Amino acid sequence: MATIYGNNGEIKISSTAVGEVKSWSLTISRDTIEDTSMGDVAKTFVYGKSSASGTIEVNFDDDDSAQGTLRDAVINGTTVSLDLFTNTSSTSGTDYYSLTALITSQDVSVEMDSIESRTFNFTANGAVTKSAV
Repeated sequence: MATIYGNNGEIKISSTAVGEVKSWSLTISRDTIEDTSMGDVAKTFVYGKSSASGTIEVNFDDDDSAQGTLRDAVINGTTVSLDLFTNTSSTSGTDYYSLTALITSQDVSVEMDSIESRTFNFTANGAVTKSAV
């Protein structure tokens, strides 16, 4: 498998591309549940439910409607449909992850001699699916 250059990753909210994306991350995890019984010589576990969370970092663009959707989701408590692409969405074979997300927080960063950035933190509401373009 070829190495993927992260420079071309994309994010879409309900098929609308988010502009000025600097980075995104997604962590998918699964609970473990102990099922050790008396007489066992070592602890044993089974898988439980999965969960996911992540971040989206952008150079803030007040004219970008998708960024506005992320901002408004935090303020209004609405969910968004996210597609997180590891490469451009037009590249055949590109992996992407789809999920319904609660945007749980927005961090605003303003520095002298820098572009205003926003980091949106999210939690998946339900399962994450992985597909390819």
